[in-house]
Amino acid sequence: MGALYRLLAFSRGPAMTNYFDTVKSSLQNAGEAWSFKETNSGGDEVLRFEVRPGDNWRSADGSKERSEVSSGEKLDFNKTYVLSYKFMIEPGAKSTQDNVKIGQLHGTPDAKDSTNLGPIFALQLQGEKLRIVTRWDADAVTTDRVDDHFIYTDKKDMTRGHWYDIKIVFRLDPHGNGLLDVYRDGVQLVHYTGPLGYNDAVGPYWKEGIYRAAGDVTMAVNYMNTSLEALGSTTA
Repeated sequence: MGALYRLLAFSRGPAMTNYFDTVKSSLQNAGEAWSFKETNSGGDEVLRFEVRPGDNWRSADGSKERSEVSSGEKLDFNKTYVLSYKFMIEPGAKSTQDNVKIGQLHGTPDAKDSTNLGPIFALQLQGEKLRIVTRWDADAVTTDRVDDHFIYTDKKDMTRGHWYDIKIVFRLDPHGNGLLDVYRDGVQLVHYTGPLGYNDAVGPYWKEGIYRAAGDVTMAVNYMNTSLEALGSTTA
């Protein structure tokens, strides 16, 4: 099927405006009827993303399968942000893949950077367990993919059908003054200080949904009430 890449025009629910209502955003999916759906639950917008085997966004993805929304808002370095949202993985066949991204802060590479750089940080599934990864590089040009730093992995599987409350506090600084605090249902999973992000001219952007290598199971993830707040700038 043809790729779908368009600006979103979500209706504003009475309870809370979704982050993706307020910024230019685009869908990246296979363009199938099931790929993306927006619904209303008690006044709150629910964004549903589904991926089935073979759901490529574009031919350049190769074997990658995805259904995501990508924000057009580029964030600043050395500024602290609070990202909050709720998400739920629908009941279904268990994933056995090592890396299924379900939320990522994606860098904006400079012209001479590698095009194969991983996200600055990502929430991803290792099987059915949540895993959090960070990356950084202070070099002005990043020509090779940098190391993955796994700073959290669940000991137990996540609960399908449960709405998790996520709060992420972060500050981007590849030179050492970065910050990443991650909370799930009020419990802190990560407290990290140190280098975070790439030395880019333009800041990164938030994406949520599903991104994975070619898989053999159908997966659907729902998100609700995504919000992003800037708290201010910090200098080292």
